[in-house]
Amino acid sequence: MEIKARYRLIGLFMLMVMGLGFGFVYWLQNAGGLGERKTYTIHFQNTVGGLRIGAPVFFNGIKVGEVTGLTLSRDNPHLIIATISVDKPTPLRADTSVRIDFQGLVGTAAVSLNGGSPSLPKLNTMPEPPALSAGPGAGEGLTDMARQALGRLDKLLADNSTDLHDTIGNFKTFSATLAKNSDRLDTIISGLEKTFAAPPKPPMAIFDLTAPQKFPPLKQPPQGQLAIADPTTILIFDTQQILLKPQQGPTRAIPNAQWGDSLPKLIQEKVIQSFENAHYLSAVARPLDALAADYQLLIDLRTFDIGLTPSPHAEIDFVAKILAKDGKIIGARLFHAEAPASADDAPGAAAALNEAFGKAATDLVGWAAPLVFENKPSAKGKPVQGKLE
Repeated sequence: MEIKARYRLIGLFMLMVMGLGFGFVYWLQNAGGLGERKTYTIHFQNTVGGLRIGAPVFFNGIKVGEVTGLTLSRDNPHLIIATISVDKPTPLRADTSVRIDFQGLVGTAAVSLNGGSPSLPKLNTMPEPPALSAGPGAGEGLTDMARQALGRLDKLLADNSTDLHDTIGNFKTFSATLAKNSDRLDTIISGLEKTFAAPPKPPMAIFDLTAPQKFPPLKQPPQGQLAIADPTTILIFDTQQILLKPQQGPTRAIPNAQWGDSLPKLIQEKVIQSFENAHYLSAVARPLDALAADYQLLIDLRTFDIGLTPSPHAEIDFVAKILAKDGKIIGARLFHAEAPASADDAPGAAAALNEAFGKAATDLVGWAAPLVFENKPSAKGKPVQGKLE
């Protein structure tokens, strides 16, 4: 029996400790915690928008206390009296504004206190501070405001129902008129587009170079292999544009016209075709074709444009060098070719440049073939011909 009595005492003691713990936590959350508190009353008109006992109280966005009581006035059915307990140092004044805010769209209601005149005395210094008054709409929630807005909208529609009916009728008449005259409207819109729209750009004209065809027959089979490297040039000629060079001012491009490829690539392709047309089909290739070439032809493009003075004419200048396997230059020459242009437009310029290129490519094959394919050392050391500006 004594053992059972001890267990009862221990159980009763544990229940008392647990009860005191829950009470202490509740007191911290709702009765103000460890700091000194001050109690105030707030008068709300009509509604408090879901406010509950224990709801937080904020002053300028900072939590300072909780709601400790909510009662209805016995004399005024529109008056609701709320009691709040806040930290005593909170600087409330008689003109501090009061409203009910909601934490989130569906959150709980909270009392929000804001500002006050610094010239008025603080309420926390008064033994019995006056009650704070909230405005008529301070306790309205989102639902109440939405209901009022819908009511105003309904009243607006009801007051202007005749005007709205006439306006809708006018819209119907206007839309019916548009439907009947849709063909005329299409004609008017098309005319406006033709009048004010920018004229369409003409299609881009694409031009190509032609490799020369006529060469003397070979006296003997080629004795070496030649690789045609990618030509080098300055940036202005690394383009697909057809260029015009005036006597003064910058070089410009002919609009809506271009070569089929960039000039270095186009010249490389046409030079290879020129050697192939000269019956060196099995002896020339690009370096990328895995050809173990005996020689390499390097081309440095200097000029490829239409000079406009004294009259339109094509000008082509490039330097050609032949390198042996050991890296020695066995021949070098400057090639220059010109051809008159019928006009400075795209067809005339392209035709003149094509003619000038044919002359230069024919000279290039005639100069390089003896050095590479016929092993004629006498061709070495030919002076560089032509003159660069």
